Amino acid sequence: MKRWLIALPALALAAQLALAHPHGPPTAEMIDQMTADLGLDANQKQQVQKIFEDQHARMEEERKLYEASGQRPTRDDMHAKHEQARQDLDAQLSTVLTLDQLEKLHKKMDEMRAARWDGKHGPDKGSDKPSDKPADKPADQG
Repeated sequence: MKRWLIALPALALAAQLALAHPHGPPTAEMIDQMTADLGLDANQKQQVQKIFEDQHARMEEERKLYEASGQRPTRDDMHAKHEQARQDLDAQLSTVLTLDQLEKLHKKMDEMRAARWDGKHGPDKGSDKPSDKPADKPADQG
């Protein structure tokens, strides 16, 4: 269970990278940035890049199968496939990264998620972000 909770950020990074670059695997710059942020050695960098490339190839193959069928997957189907892809990626990355690197990845993903949210829901776009703070308690009616 602990391993899953610690490795979960790897899954989030994959999702972020996929969203940031939806039509291909992470670019060399993205991999270089991840290498710097996580302190990957040359072997880890190569393995992580291969993991992302393989994941992209699997996703591309699934997309082609859907296109060939002439049908669009349902929202639930897409959600299930994305969740499975995240779990697969998480399992693969957890075999390559150390616990410290996974923790750094978790922190980085929190920052990326916040930046992405702010970019879509900033002050000029009518922020309706759920508060990270506990809800204000109503005044006692005592």
